[in-house]
Amino acid sequence: MLTALNIYKPLTMYLVFITEVIIFIYIERKNLNNSVEFTLDAVIDSLSSFFLGFAARVRNLKIYDHAFGLGYLLLLVLAIIYSIDSIVWLSKVFRYNIGDIFQLGDAVQNWNPWAILWYRNIIPTSYHYPQLIPTSFSLTYTFMNNSQIQFFATAYMPLFALFTLLIFLDLGLEYKQASFFIALVFTRYMMKKFAGYLIDDGYVDIAIMFFFFLPIYSLLKANLSSDTNIKLRYLLLGSILSAAAAVTKQSGVFILILYPLLSYWLVLKGIPTLHERDRIKILIKHLIIAGAIAAPWYVYSEILIWQGKNAVELFGSQLPIYEKTILRRILDAFTIIEKYNLLIMISVISIPLLSKFYRWLVLAIVLPYLLLWSIFLSYDARNLTPVIPILSLCAGVGFEQVLFKLEKSIRVIRLSRMKLYGFLVIVAIGLLSLGQLYTDDELNNRQIELQKNLWYPQLNQVIYSQFDKLGPEALILTNYRVDFLPEINNRAVLDELDDFDEFNAFLADYPDIRIILLSQDVNADIVNFVIQSIENGDYTLAADFGWWLLVEINH
Repeated sequence: MLTALNIYKPLTMYLVFITEVIIFIYIERKNLNNSVEFTLDAVIDSLSSFFLGFAARVRNLKIYDHAFGLGYLLLLVLAIIYSIDSIVWLSKVFRYNIGDIFQLGDAVQNWNPWAILWYRNIIPTSYHYPQLIPTSFSLTYTFMNNSQIQFFATAYMPLFALFTLLIFLDLGLEYKQASFFIALVFTRYMMKKFAGYLIDDGYVDIAIMFFFFLPIYSLLKANLSSDTNIKLRYLLLGSILSAAAAVTKQSGVFILILYPLLSYWLVLKGIPTLHERDRIKILIKHLIIAGAIAAPWYVYSEILIWQGKNAVELFGSQLPIYEKTILRRILDAFTIIEKYNLLIMISVISIPLLSKFYRWLVLAIVLPYLLLWSIFLSYDARNLTPVIPILSLCAGVGFEQVLFKLEKSIRVIRLSRMKLYGFLVIVAIGLLSLGQLYTDDELNNRQIELQKNLWYPQLNQVIYSQFDKLGPEALILTNYRVDFLPEINNRAVLDELDDFDEFNAFLADYPDIRIILLSQDVNADIVNFVIQSIENGDYTLAADFGWWLLVEINH
């Protein structure tokens, strides 16, 4: 609206921002008036309550078979450890991405150029591709009145992945269930597998994953609450967030359509104090609000298409998958998913054990989306991202339910009465048997692949690509610890790069140095020399990761 009126300018946004700050201060005036002492006491009380609640949850394991209780406790501890590791990993990605620029295909060619058009008060013609993320990029440009500096636009992109995991962490901490921590770990590895290279760039696939999941999170919170007013607040929030999904990417329309049906069936229908007429009124109100957010862009795009000023985005009839039969597409799609088909199997197998809420998530969202993806969108695995957290949630809950079902079998065989030494013998035999499944080569390859992800995985990928390009004789001069990276650790000249003369001496003594990788805190003369060499054409900029600069010496 501001762009259409040609007033999407810095002064306008400063006024909007100041207004928001004033509103925030007004809403939070009571909390902001609290003393530091009061706030600290509240934090301590909250932590104390959390740990006591967790301790009570662990004590409740006594009602189950003791062997099962021990196993579940170990599972819970491992899930929490891996969850924390996942949060730390994404926190690092976020930190290292600060000061980076857009580098990948669509981000450079479409999403960011659309943002620049918004900044210039021009509404882009972007087929049906929604504009929540490009307008967010443009907001950083508008605040600076400069569209050349991309650092702030790229900086927050990893937060969509990080916040998705934090949602699971929040659920796990609040409800003390292993299933939420397990779902967090599942999400981390699926996201890394199918869209890991996009986490810190300008593609919207991770953003749509986040916004696609938020309405389900709101729905879950509404379902778990016993307070009718809180239920209705979460349902309203979920409606707004489903609209946010629809204006992030077209796949978000899927959740926008399904959300009202699920909110009625899973929440509103179960509130006995509401008459049917009241439920319908609430539903209509939420639909109007969501439609007011999501519809304008799609209506506007359709009008442009009717006028011949825009085009319908096609999935590309020339793509190889559209030459296959539907059955072949489905089979090939699930081949792409590889080992994560196990999560689908767990979700489906556990349907009889799941509560109504999770059962309908599997039947109404997970399976239909996977089917649509396999038929129309499996030309790229990243199109799978919207359903990843929901599939992980259902699989995590289903896995936990299967475990509790097995508890009865464990109780029957009286495993808890086994002597401890007998239990240890069984564990030892199991570990030895497991060891036989892997050859030394498989273990070595696994070690190498994991070690390639040390420090900064995205940067490592570019380093390996450069060595592949330049051949076996090439060396790298750097202050980055590539000596820990397999296959290239003996091809590095390591130095702190704090002396310009020493830097030149290395270049003279090692004529095979073809790559220079340096951080921004090295000697300023070295940084300036490298930048000047790029401008002169002597060096080629291979990658700019904000804090790290990687260049190729042209020989």
